[in-house]
Amino acid sequence: TRETAEPIAEALGLEAEVRDEVAEVFDPSVPAAERQAFIGPFMEGNWSDQDETLQAWRQGVVDTLIEMGGGAGDVVVVSHYIAIGVGIGEAIRNDRVVPVKLGNCSITKLDEVNGKLALVAAGSTDHLTEEQITGVARALPGGP
Repeated sequence: TRETAEPIAEALGLEAEVRDEVAEVFDPSVPAAERQAFIGPFMEGNWSDQDETLQAWRQGVVDTLIEMGGGAGDVVVVSHYIAIGVGIGEAIRNDRVVPVKLGNCSITKLDEVNGKLALVAAGSTDHLTEEQITGVARALPGGP
């Protein structure tokens, strides 16, 4: 994520700031085989069915996005699939862990309106060529 954020920050003349609140939902150091065993069922589920720790993580993402979006001007948040889905789901009032499919490097735009998230655009890939769009087929377990 830092590798993606730094060129954006440089192009905008800003300093990249790491915020743990919008980081990976699961520890990336967990071996891939172990993650694959639980990530599919998790992604097919609803937030209301998750344990307190995961629900607290989700609420932390929502609170952070609202806080960051509540100031003047635009904010660029570079994050991961599940955290982006949290923002979208909150904005459209969808309880699914994965409310929409997202491609790698897609752009989602959210607004903060009166202390709530509002969806402007979800997962736009207009800035990418067809060959650059990846990840959508694997976005949902059993997806196309």
